[in-house]
Amino acid sequence: MHGPSTRQDLAAATGLTGATISRIVDESMRYGLVDVIEARQESQEPRMGRPTTLIDLVPDRVYVGSIYIAGEKAHLGVHDARGRLVAQHRVAVSEPDQAERTLVALAAELRQLAERSGVAERMIRVGASVLGGVDEAGYVVVAHPTWHDVPASDILHRELGVPIAIDRMQHGLVTAEAWLGAGVGVRSVATIDVSDGIGAAISIDGRVITGFDHREGQLGHFVVPGIERECRLCGREGCLQAQIRDSAFAVDARAVLGDGAHPDDLTTIDRLYQAARQGDADAVALVEARSRHIGYALALVTAVVDPELIVVSGPSLIAGWDLIEPVVSQERHQRSPLPHEKRRSRIVPSSFGTDAVLVGTASLALQHFYTEPDTSLVGLPSARAPIYAGARTEQRSL
Repeated sequence: MHGPSTRQDLAAATGLTGATISRIVDESMRYGLVDVIEARQESQEPRMGRPTTLIDLVPDRVYVGSIYIAGEKAHLGVHDARGRLVAQHRVAVSEPDQAERTLVALAAELRQLAERSGVAERMIRVGASVLGGVDEAGYVVVAHPTWHDVPASDILHRELGVPIAIDRMQHGLVTAEAWLGAGVGVRSVATIDVSDGIGAAISIDGRVITGFDHREGQLGHFVVPGIERECRLCGREGCLQAQIRDSAFAVDARAVLGDGAHPDDLTTIDRLYQAARQGDADAVALVEARSRHIGYALALVTAVVDPELIVVSGPSLIAGWDLIEPVVSQERHQRSPLPHEKRRSRIVPSSFGTDAVLVGTASLALQHFYTEPDTSLVGLPSARAPIYAGARTEQRSL
């Protein structure tokens, strides 16, 4: 997953024996998943035995799909074996209350996207994620707006004919960072996403920590003194996400920008950041106020879990991270239970930028495939897919 490696490198990284690594590599080569890309000699002196070889993943041998569902909108993607985005498109969900109808339609959209990308016959897994709770059987326990006990995994498997890995969106984010991003080689990783709400997830030793009812990490519903807005999800006044979610922040940004605002929330937020960078006092004050609330959320995570690394995501955070980071770091430090500690968790933006949610969703499928491979690769065509300079983006409605 992380570039060319020797068998010895793989054994050291996984703790497996050399014999086991060789068996796995040989089996993977038989299916075309990995290849020997180079032979190297580590010294000029003649050596007995086999030369050292480098093993690398063949990223276009297999593909996975991703489906992210958030109420009235969905985001679909096709990814190679490293999780890199090949194609994507956004879908407006016309009947979000109709869970099965929505899932069937999204499965058809994903299949068509894979066909247009020329990789449909090599899409061997699909990851799906939602803003809500998902149990071990792949049932959506609860999700906005009205999904309860929906057998989402079964429905998608029936429609797509491949294994489905479904989980909370936040679990996908932390899986991607731990497996593919900034958290590689880090023992404890926390992710915090600020977009439609604010949620967190924790991975320790490569394992995502889940709660009793599959809905842990609900930072957005902490009641914070000084917040007077009512939360549209739980109905209480003062929830953190009622103040800092993108839609609420955009409302405040429009009040500052006046005629300079835009109907689209993220475009309005970008314009607010531009005004702040140009020294507009009201814009600076609004950005700093939101950043302090985000710093409060990070302080909560630090106090409870004390992770080595905290990764923040969300398009509006990534776009303004240069303005947000200094305030977030200061606020988190001031609210820390041990403010004089010399060692502190690192805070970094997501490795995957604005594609973090899709890559996170795909990582659920990739993790499922790499930890539970099967023999469905036999008979796959050997032709390589074309190399894409970037992911193609489409936007459609169901």
